[in-house]
Amino acid sequence: MSNLVHMRIRWRFVLPVVALLLFIGVTHHSLTVNHTWRYFYWSSIRLDPKPRQSQISAPCNDKGEGCDDWEPLSIDIYPGFLARSLMLTGFPAFLISTLIISGLSRLGVSEVTAFFVSMPVLMLAWYYVLGRLVEYWSARNLLIPHWPLAAGISSLIAAVNVDSEIFRAVAAAVCFPLMVYECVLYRRTSNRAPRIFWSLIPSEIGLMATWLALNVARFYTYEPESERIWTWHERLIRVQDVLAWIIGILAATVLAWTLFYFARWLIKHLFTKKPSAA
Repeated sequence: MSNLVHMRIRWRFVLPVVALLLFIGVTHHSLTVNHTWRYFYWSSIRLDPKPRQSQISAPCNDKGEGCDDWEPLSIDIYPGFLARSLMLTGFPAFLISTLIISGLSRLGVSEVTAFFVSMPVLMLAWYYVLGRLVEYWSARNLLIPHWPLAAGISSLIAAVNVDSEIFRAVAAAVCFPLMVYECVLYRRTSNRAPRIFWSLIPSEIGLMATWLALNVARFYTYEPESERIWTWHERLIRVQDVLAWIIGILAATVLAWTLFYFARWLIKHLFTKKPSAA
Protein backbone atom coordinates (compact mmCIF):
# COMPACT_ATOMS: atom_id res chain seq x y z
CA MET A 1 0.00 0.00 0.00
CA SER A 2 2.83 2.38 0.86
CA ASN A 3 4.40 1.75 -2.55
CA LEU A 4 1.19 2.83 -4.27
CA VAL A 5 1.02 5.99 -2.18
CA HIS A 6 4.59 6.99 -3.06
CA MET A 7 4.36 5.93 -6.69
CA ARG A 8 4.92 8.90 -8.99
CA ILE A 9 3.07 9.41 -12.24
CA ARG A 10 5.34 9.11 -15.26
CA TRP A 11 4.26 12.33 -16.93
CA ARG A 12 6.91 11.90 -19.62
CA PHE A 13 4.81 8.99 -20.92
CA VAL A 14 1.32 10.15 -19.91
CA LEU A 15 1.40 13.53 -21.67
CA PRO A 16 2.66 12.20 -25.05
CA VAL A 17 0.04 9.44 -25.04
CA VAL A 18 -2.78 11.85 -24.17
CA ALA A 19 -1.61 14.33 -26.82
CA LEU A 20 -1.39 11.59 -29.44
CA LEU A 21 -4.92 10.40 -28.61
CA LEU A 22 -6.21 13.96 -28.95
CA PHE A 23 -4.38 14.29 -32.27
CA ILE A 24 -6.03 11.08 -33.49
CA GLY A 25 -9.43 12.37 -32.34
CA VAL A 26 -9.06 15.68 -34.19
CA THR A 27 -7.79 13.79 -37.26
CA HIS A 28 -10.82 11.49 -37.24
CA HIS A 29 -13.15 14.49 -36.98
CA SER A 30 -11.31 16.24 -39.82
CA LEU A 31 -11.60 13.14 -42.03
CA THR A 32 -15.36 13.09 -41.60
CA VAL A 33 -16.02 16.84 -41.81
CA ASN A 34 -13.20 19.05 -43.10
CA HIS A 35 -12.47 17.92 -46.63
CA THR A 36 -12.84 19.22 -50.17
CA TRP A 37 -12.02 17.75 -53.55
CA ARG A 38 -8.71 19.68 -53.74
CA TYR A 39 -7.38 20.17 -50.21
CA PHE A 40 -7.42 18.31 -46.91
CA TYR A 41 -8.11 20.35 -43.79
CA TRP A 42 -6.77 19.15 -40.46
CA SER A 43 -9.00 21.28 -38.28
CA SER A 44 -8.27 24.75 -39.73
CA ILE A 45 -4.88 23.81 -41.25
CA ARG A 46 -5.04 23.48 -45.02
CA LEU A 47 -2.88 20.75 -46.57
CA ASP A 48 -2.24 20.34 -50.27
CA PRO A 49 -1.76 16.72 -51.37
CA LYS A 50 -0.35 17.83 -54.75
CA PRO A 51 1.74 20.98 -54.20
CA ARG A 52 3.65 20.62 -57.47
CA GLN A 53 0.38 20.64 -59.40
CA SER A 54 -0.63 23.84 -57.59
CA GLN A 55 2.65 25.48 -58.62
CA ILE A 56 2.18 24.80 -62.33
CA SER A 57 -1.59 25.22 -62.62
CA ALA A 58 -2.89 28.50 -64.01
CA PRO A 59 -5.23 30.57 -61.84
CA CYS A 60 -8.88 31.08 -62.67
CA ASN A 61 -9.29 34.30 -64.66
CA ASP A 62 -12.16 36.75 -65.05
CA LYS A 63 -13.28 35.14 -68.31
CA GLY A 64 -13.88 31.81 -66.61
CA GLU A 65 -10.93 30.08 -68.27
CA GLY A 66 -9.09 27.46 -66.26
CA CYS A 67 -11.74 27.40 -63.53
CA ASP A 68 -12.58 23.70 -63.79
CA ASP A 69 -9.80 22.75 -61.36
CA TRP A 70 -10.04 25.91 -59.28
CA GLU A 71 -10.96 26.07 -55.61
CA PRO A 72 -10.78 28.95 -53.09
CA LEU A 73 -7.39 29.23 -51.41
CA SER A 74 -8.94 29.20 -47.96
CA ILE A 75 -12.11 28.06 -46.27
CA ASP A 76 -13.27 29.53 -42.99
CA ILE A 77 -13.02 26.63 -40.55
CA TYR A 78 -13.17 27.42 -36.85
CA PRO A 79 -11.18 24.87 -34.84
CA GLY A 80 -12.91 23.18 -31.92
CA PHE A 81 -11.90 23.25 -28.28
CA LEU A 82 -9.66 20.17 -28.47
CA ALA A 83 -7.93 21.34 -31.64
CA ARG A 84 -7.31 24.83 -30.26
CA SER A 85 -5.97 23.51 -26.95
CA LEU A 86 -3.73 21.03 -28.77
CA MET A 87 -2.41 23.71 -31.12
CA LEU A 88 -1.61 26.02 -28.24
CA THR A 89 0.05 23.56 -25.86
CA GLY A 90 1.85 21.92 -28.77
CA PHE A 91 2.57 25.16 -30.63
CA PRO A 92 6.33 24.52 -31.03
CA ALA A 93 5.63 21.13 -32.62
CA PHE A 94 3.06 22.63 -34.98
CA LEU A 95 5.38 25.49 -35.90
CA ILE A 96 8.33 23.22 -36.68
CA SER A 97 6.02 20.92 -38.66
CA THR A 98 4.84 23.93 -40.67
CA LEU A 99 8.44 24.79 -41.56
CA ILE A 100 9.09 21.17 -42.58
CA ILE A 101 5.92 21.02 -44.67
CA SER A 102 6.73 24.33 -46.36
CA GLY A 103 10.22 23.15 -47.30
CA LEU A 104 9.17 19.72 -48.56
CA SER A 105 6.23 21.12 -50.54
CA ARG A 106 8.70 23.08 -52.65
CA LEU A 107 10.19 19.74 -53.62
CA GLY A 108 6.77 18.42 -54.59
CA VAL A 109 6.22 16.30 -51.46
CA SER A 110 2.58 16.00 -50.40
CA GLU A 111 1.78 18.32 -47.52
CA VAL A 112 -0.63 15.71 -46.14
CA THR A 113 2.14 13.10 -46.04
CA ALA A 114 4.66 15.52 -44.54
CA PHE A 115 2.15 16.61 -41.88
CA PHE A 116 1.14 13.13 -40.74
CA VAL A 117 4.76 11.92 -40.70
CA SER A 118 6.25 14.90 -38.86
CA MET A 119 3.48 15.88 -36.46
CA PRO A 120 3.23 12.65 -34.39
CA VAL A 121 7.02 12.53 -33.96
CA LEU A 122 7.29 16.20 -33.02
CA MET A 123 4.32 15.99 -30.67
CA LEU A 124 5.72 12.96 -28.88
CA ALA A 125 9.05 14.75 -28.45
CA TRP A 126 7.49 18.03 -27.29
CA TYR A 127 5.07 16.51 -24.80
CA TYR A 128 7.86 14.26 -23.56
CA VAL A 129 9.75 17.48 -22.77
CA LEU A 130 6.74 18.86 -20.90
CA GLY A 131 6.37 15.57 -19.01
CA ARG A 132 10.02 15.64 -17.97
CA LEU A 133 9.54 19.21 -16.75
CA VAL A 134 6.57 18.21 -14.60
CA GLU A 135 8.49 15.24 -13.17
CA TYR A 136 11.56 17.38 -12.49
CA TRP A 137 9.55 20.03 -10.68
CA SER A 138 7.50 17.45 -8.76
CA ALA A 139 10.55 15.46 -7.59
CA ARG A 140 12.25 18.59 -6.28
CA ASN A 141 9.09 20.21 -4.92
CA LEU A 142 9.47 23.00 -7.45
CA LEU A 143 5.88 23.10 -8.68
CA ILE A 144 5.00 26.05 -6.43
CA PRO A 145 7.84 28.27 -7.74
CA HIS A 146 6.63 27.48 -11.27
CA TRP A 147 3.13 28.82 -10.74
CA PRO A 148 3.80 31.83 -13.04
CA LEU A 149 4.49 29.47 -15.95
CA ALA A 150 1.33 27.46 -15.26
CA ALA A 151 -0.75 30.63 -14.87
CA GLY A 152 0.64 32.11 -18.08
CA ILE A 153 -0.04 29.00 -20.13
CA SER A 154 -3.54 28.74 -18.65
CA SER A 155 -4.27 32.36 -19.60
CA LEU A 156 -3.21 31.70 -23.19
CA ILE A 157 -5.37 28.57 -23.38
CA ALA A 158 -8.33 30.55 -22.06
CA ALA A 159 -7.63 33.34 -24.58
CA VAL A 160 -7.68 30.90 -27.48
CA ASN A 161 -11.01 29.44 -26.40
CA VAL A 162 -12.78 32.74 -25.65
CA ASP A 163 -14.04 34.65 -28.67
CA SER A 164 -13.19 38.11 -27.38
CA GLU A 165 -10.32 40.28 -28.55
CA ILE A 166 -10.42 42.31 -25.33
CA PHE A 167 -10.09 39.14 -23.24
CA ARG A 168 -7.17 38.02 -25.41
CA ALA A 169 -5.46 41.37 -24.92
CA VAL A 170 -5.88 41.06 -21.14
CA ALA A 171 -4.61 37.46 -21.20
CA ALA A 172 -1.51 38.50 -23.16
CA ALA A 173 -0.95 41.44 -20.79
CA VAL A 174 -1.14 39.06 -17.81
CA CYS A 175 0.99 36.32 -19.36
CA PHE A 176 3.98 38.41 -20.44
CA PRO A 177 4.98 39.83 -17.00
CA LEU A 178 4.44 36.39 -15.47
CA MET A 179 6.99 34.95 -17.91
CA VAL A 180 9.45 37.74 -17.11
CA TYR A 181 9.03 36.97 -13.40
CA GLU A 182 9.56 33.25 -14.10
CA CYS A 183 12.81 33.97 -15.92
CA VAL A 184 13.98 36.02 -12.91
CA LEU A 185 13.18 33.08 -10.61
CA TYR A 186 15.15 30.70 -12.83
CA ARG A 187 18.09 33.09 -12.80
CA ARG A 188 18.12 33.10 -9.00
CA THR A 189 17.63 29.38 -8.38
CA SER A 190 19.41 27.58 -11.24
CA ASN A 191 22.99 27.00 -12.24
CA ARG A 192 24.32 28.51 -15.44
CA ALA A 193 23.58 25.75 -17.97
CA PRO A 194 20.16 24.70 -16.52
CA ARG A 195 19.31 28.39 -16.14
CA ILE A 196 19.70 28.96 -19.86
CA PHE A 197 17.68 25.86 -20.70
CA TRP A 198 14.79 26.56 -18.32
CA SER A 199 14.67 30.21 -19.33
CA LEU A 200 13.99 29.26 -22.95
CA ILE A 201 10.51 27.93 -22.11
CA PRO A 202 9.05 31.05 -20.38
CA SER A 203 10.81 33.15 -23.02
CA GLU A 204 8.95 31.25 -25.71
CA ILE A 205 5.62 31.55 -23.89
CA GLY A 206 6.25 35.27 -23.44
CA LEU A 207 6.87 35.67 -27.16
CA MET A 208 3.65 33.79 -27.86
CA ALA A 209 1.82 36.25 -25.59
CA THR A 210 3.44 39.10 -27.51
CA TRP A 211 2.31 37.52 -30.80
CA LEU A 212 -1.23 37.28 -29.41
CA ALA A 213 -1.20 40.94 -28.35
CA LEU A 214 -0.03 41.94 -31.83
CA ASN A 215 -2.80 39.83 -33.31
CA VAL A 216 -5.35 41.80 -31.26
CA ALA A 217 -3.83 45.05 -32.53
CA ARG A 218 -3.90 43.61 -36.03
CA PHE A 219 -7.62 42.92 -35.62
CA TYR A 220 -8.36 46.53 -34.67
CA THR A 221 -6.17 47.99 -37.43
CA TYR A 222 -7.98 46.15 -40.22
CA GLU A 223 -9.07 49.29 -42.03
CA PRO A 224 -8.31 49.01 -45.78
CA GLU A 225 -10.03 52.36 -46.38
CA SER A 226 -7.49 54.21 -44.24
CA GLU A 227 -4.00 54.17 -45.75
CA ARG A 228 -2.30 55.19 -42.49
CA ILE A 229 -4.02 52.54 -40.37
CA TRP A 230 -3.56 49.89 -43.07
CA THR A 231 0.18 50.63 -43.10
CA TRP A 232 0.34 49.81 -39.40
CA HIS A 233 -1.69 46.67 -40.05
CA GLU A 234 0.88 45.44 -42.58
CA ARG A 235 3.74 46.28 -40.21
CA LEU A 236 2.11 44.19 -37.49
CA ILE A 237 1.89 41.25 -39.89
CA ARG A 238 5.61 41.49 -40.66
CA VAL A 239 6.50 41.67 -36.96
CA GLN A 240 4.31 38.61 -36.29
CA ASP A 241 6.12 36.70 -39.02
CA VAL A 242 9.49 37.51 -37.42
CA LEU A 243 8.19 36.46 -34.00
CA ALA A 244 6.91 33.19 -35.44
CA TRP A 245 10.41 32.39 -36.74
CA ILE A 246 11.99 33.27 -33.39
CA ILE A 247 9.47 31.09 -31.54
CA GLY A 248 10.21 28.25 -33.95
CA ILE A 249 13.96 28.59 -33.39
CA LEU A 250 13.49 28.57 -29.62
CA ALA A 251 11.25 25.50 -29.86
CA ALA A 252 13.81 23.70 -32.01
CA THR A 253 16.55 24.63 -29.52
CA VAL A 254 14.55 23.25 -26.58
CA LEU A 255 13.84 20.02 -28.45
CA ALA A 256 17.48 19.61 -29.53
CA TRP A 257 18.73 20.33 -26.01
CA THR A 258 16.27 17.84 -24.54
CA LEU A 259 17.17 15.15 -27.06
CA PHE A 260 20.85 15.69 -26.23
CA TYR A 261 20.24 15.20 -22.51
CA PHE A 262 18.00 12.23 -23.20
CA ALA A 263 20.64 10.61 -25.42
CA ARG A 264 23.30 11.21 -22.78
CA TRP A 265 21.05 9.70 -20.10
CA LEU A 266 20.26 6.72 -22.32
CA ILE A 267 23.93 6.06 -23.12
CA LYS A 268 24.83 6.34 -19.45
CA HIS A 269 22.23 3.76 -18.43
CA LEU A 270 22.89 1.38 -21.33
CA PHE A 271 26.67 1.31 -21.27
CA THR A 272 27.44 1.84 -17.60
CA LYS A 273 28.14 -1.52 -16.08
CA LYS A 274 26.34 -2.25 -12.88
CA PRO A 275 28.44 -3.79 -10.08
CA SER A 276 27.86 -7.51 -9.88
CA ALA A 277 26.39 -8.90 -6.69
CA ALA A 278 28.94 -10.72 -4.58
